[in-house]
Amino acid sequence: MLKNKNFVNTQNCSLEELEQIIRLAGIYKKVRIPKLLPDKNIVLLFFNPSLRTRTSFEVAIRKLGGFASVIQPGKDAWQVETQEGVVMDGDAEEHIKEAISVLSRFYDAIAVRCFPKFQNWQEDKKDVVLNSVIKWSTKPVVNMETIVHPMQELALIMTLKSYFTDLVGKKFLLTWTYHPRGLNTAVANSAAMISTRFGMKLTILRPPGYDLDEDFMAVARKNAS
Repeated sequence: MLKNKNFVNTQNCSLEELEQIIRLAGIYKKVRIPKLLPDKNIVLLFFNPSLRTRTSFEVAIRKLGGFASVIQPGKDAWQVETQEGVVMDGDAEEHIKEAISVLSRFYDAIAVRCFPKFQNWQEDKKDVVLNSVIKWSTKPVVNMETIVHPMQELALIMTLKSYFTDLVGKKFLLTWTYHPRGLNTAVANSAAMISTRFGMKLTILRPPGYDLDEDFMAVARKNAS
């Protein structure tokens, strides 16, 4: 279905590929889901906690005939160092290079969730952890949320299509408010990109100073144009 073996950003997929995924998902909601992952082992690598993403992935993989293993570095597995060329004299017992190489030998695919630390956004938005997993993995990699949330993008469009057959030209309002703690903007980044990708007219309403990063806004503008 996808020309790229990894699914980490919907912008890397053609609109036809995205439409096909959503169309199949709609069919599988109405009929018995076929065992598309027979005897496949998928590792869900959570560098950050999760409720909805973890449970939905575990249930989905089981329904598709596969087996899901959840690994949480620093909790039920060794803490993982993600930076290249560092001296391993800290808390981390594993380096991501070796860890992903090992997981690639045992599993058929690797799904990863890793939020930025919001200490240096210019570094955070390089998505170092996700790109390191992709670099060292010999198996397909799925993004369960980093600085974007491609899975939620698909769910959003699938939901909208259940109300509107054609999304082109429909008005989409994206809004948020102040929070006392800095939060990940992955969902907002993704909503801006996927709504414009499907031809919707996007309006963003936000408090002063709470703009999305210009990189994501540029993608949304390009999609819109």
